[in-house]
Amino acid sequence: MKLKTCVCIAAFILIFSKSWGQTFQTNGDWNTASNWNPASVPSGTGTDVTVNANPTISQSNTIGNITDGNSVTYTITGSGNLQVGASGTPKNMTFNNNGTVNVNSGGVLEIWGDLIVNNNLTLNVVGTLIVHGNVTMNNNAAISVSGGGGMTVDGNLTGQQNTHITIDGSGSSLNVTGSLSLGSGTSSIDTSNGGAINAGSCSCSSCGGGHDCGNVLPVTLLFFKGIVAPEKVNLTWSTASEINFDHFVLEKSSNGSQFSEIAQVRGSGTSNTRKDYSYTDYNPYIGRSYYRLTSVDFDGYTEVFNNNVVRVSVKEEKNFYIAPNPIRGLSLKAGINFDASETHLLIYDRMGALVGRYNVSASVFELQLPILPNGVYFAQLRSGEFTKTVRFAVNQ
Repeated sequence: MKLKTCVCIAAFILIFSKSWGQTFQTNGDWNTASNWNPASVPSGTGTDVTVNANPTISQSNTIGNITDGNSVTYTITGSGNLQVGASGTPKNMTFNNNGTVNVNSGGVLEIWGDLIVNNNLTLNVVGTLIVHGNVTMNNNAAISVSGGGGMTVDGNLTGQQNTHITIDGSGSSLNVTGSLSLGSGTSSIDTSNGGAINAGSCSCSSCGGGHDCGNVLPVTLLFFKGIVAPEKVNLTWSTASEINFDHFVLEKSSNGSQFSEIAQVRGSGTSNTRKDYSYTDYNPYIGRSYYRLTSVDFDGYTEVFNNNVVRVSVKEEKNFYIAPNPIRGLSLKAGINFDASETHLLIYDRMGALVGRYNVSASVFELQLPILPNGVYFAQLRSGEFTKTVRFAVNQ
């Protein structure tokens, strides 16, 4: 009787454990349940999956270990974000033979463990690929980073025979915190048209003396993220290494093309360890807005991280503010959280007399007031149907 009970329990555990594994078996959207067996979309770091068909990722997904069959092609679109594991929960992505990964502009593939490849992997990165562990590739691998894309490896990147790396175009980069090592055969490294490689150490046994290994970037940016909270946006970012680095310039934009500076954040000089940074924007724009980082080293060299622009959407009421308040001198600094077109600011004294009128053309602005005696004044902002009056004090 005890033996039968044990057999039944063992069978139940086996069935239960297998229920956590799923297989992607039909080419198409990762988030279509019918493409999976069993027919449900897997989710969570505790769920390991096997991929035997070609998935397209166009949403945000988090999964456990991924094992890929032969000739699997991933396409991560500009709105796609595939997280393999999570911070504190490393998971691996393992390819068999003839795999392909296409990370399109705006797309993200983040592997919190290792990327392990048998043979013949092709990586095409125009978006962002981050591997927090090691990348280990056997023979005939090809890595191409272009169009301002970025690939970051926190550990080592090792390729065996016939491994080819091409970093093409200004803003495109491969950043390896550990060692970058390529094997013999026809292995090659090419940084074309301003592409850059940063690695703790670099070797390529068959590249010859003229290979482009070891171009140094002042800052290796691991990630830049924004989280919307009530009446604010929390921004965080981290670097893997910094060389002769002074500070970050943080900018924001309402249209993604015209940016204005909102803060400067001091860097760590020279460092080979991870450094974490944060900033909170307490006056975010309404609707969609964009945040961008620029690094500035002690020699004045700047690098704009256009590939790591953060996009957020804020649902708040329109607002107008003055800061600091009271103001000292005759300079009034103020801001609004919406587009500044057709916006005017009127300044009144406490008796209601108009003492100044200004056109506003930016979301954050500074105005020079006429000579005013100390006292209380009122700033009335008009933009379309929106009107708000803010009381402020002048203290010379």
